[in-house]
Amino acid sequence: MFSPGGFKEITLTELQERGILEEEFDDRGYDVSVSSSTENTSLYASEEADIVDVSPLEAAQLGTERDIQTTVVSVLTPPYPGLMVRADSEYDPDVSGSLEESMQLLADDGLFAIGSWAGGDVPKYRVIMPEMFDLSFEEDDGDFEMTTADYFALPELLADGEVDVISTSGHYGVAPYMTGDEPELTTLFWNMDMVQEMGYGTGIHNAWTAQTDFVDENPEAMEAVTDAWQEGVNILYDEADELFFQDEYMELIGCQTEEEAEFVYEWAIDLTHPESPDNFIVYDDVELTDEFVSNERDYLDRAAEIGTVTSEWDEYVQFEPL
Repeated sequence: MFSPGGFKEITLTELQERGILEEEFDDRGYDVSVSSSTENTSLYASEEADIVDVSPLEAAQLGTERDIQTTVVSVLTPPYPGLMVRADSEYDPDVSGSLEESMQLLADDGLFAIGSWAGGDVPKYRVIMPEMFDLSFEEDDGDFEMTTADYFALPELLADGEVDVISTSGHYGVAPYMTGDEPELTTLFWNMDMVQEMGYGTGIHNAWTAQTDFVDENPEAMEAVTDAWQEGVNILYDEADELFFQDEYMELIGCQTEEEAEFVYEWAIDLTHPESPDNFIVYDDVELTDEFVSNERDYLDRAAEIGTVTSEWDEYVQFEPL
């Protein structure tokens, strides 16, 4: 079970169509069924999905709420969402004078839009905002005036002046506003770059995880999904210059034209666009290294200090590299 859309869906679709995913599981004696849902975390908590793509932080929160023990076995993506504002608006750091000033202006009188309070980007903001800007990011009694809308509707709302800052990504429908001689939107920061600046590596937004009992009883199933995903990532990076321009995939990365798909390719794969993050938005090596584990433990400890997760988070989340 995975959250739908974007590069993950492209990768998993290719794995299924090429028979790679089924082969990896079949070789280990398993049948595999793949589905996507925006409610994947809830389905995982209710044991309707065995293997999911949640983050360690989400797993820690689930552990507290549902008394669920989760094991993380491999990495998928860093926290690729981030914040964008209208170019040349008062919230553009080139106009305000600095990122810090832009964030304070947004807290003072801006309207902040996210896709959902259940989204995987929200926990990152709850750590980034107090750590880097001395601001609170909460649904109730936070420092920002907040609203929600569909992720792919957010760029249009921002461009039209209905909201002032959005949590988004280069493949969440911003492409129509980034092509042409004068892009309409500009980046404040990408979460993965900010988390790295905070000293926690590039972080983990999605990881292949399962309830600890399942991992203990089915280690080869976790090996199957990890090995298949590595093959899929290799396909993504080797063939993105073709895949991104296929009609069925352009919609998944928020594009309607080849020019827009070219923006996403430059933004995500080449990292050559001025608005590109400093790091790839899909890890090209899925191994859960000691460095990943150490950084994520430090990050979760900091999240616990802020109150985003319980200080006993390690009772609910384990890291078990394959």
